[in-house]
Amino acid sequence: MNPEHAHLLINHLPIVGSLIGFLILVCGIVLQRDTVKKVGLVVLFLVPITAFPTQITGEKSEHIVEERETTTREDHHLIHEHSEWAHYAFFCSIAMGLLALITVLGGTFSATIPQKLAIITLLLAAATLGLMAKAGNTGGQIMHKEIRK
Repeated sequence: MNPEHAHLLINHLPIVGSLIGFLILVCGIVLQRDTVKKVGLVVLFLVPITAFPTQITGEKSEHIVEERETTTREDHHLIHEHSEWAHYAFFCSIAMGLLALITVLGGTFSATIPQKLAIITLLLAAATLGLMAKAGNTGGQIMHKEIRK
């Protein structure tokens, strides 16, 4: 399996994981259920772990796609834009994952999950989700000319 194929197979994991973790954490905060919050936080902690191989295969794919004879100037621009958004999303996901871990551990050593940390993690998860969605959209435009603006 080449890096392009691997990237196409796994690139949805961090996007979907961000969404699922975000929604579970929202439910936990609204319902004031620490168990639900913990599940959401663990899912958010796993997002950067899934984003790492996506980032690695994406960087390798970038060079392969750019070297094709059929790659246009517009394609090069989209590849660069996708790469930039993917980097932002990846580093934001790392910060989110670390904060999710700290928040879960904070709840392990006390009776409840610290509400302020859960809300800050939720806000960082929203930012990560937005960046992941933008990276995914620009990535889709590279090979799907029909969705370009």
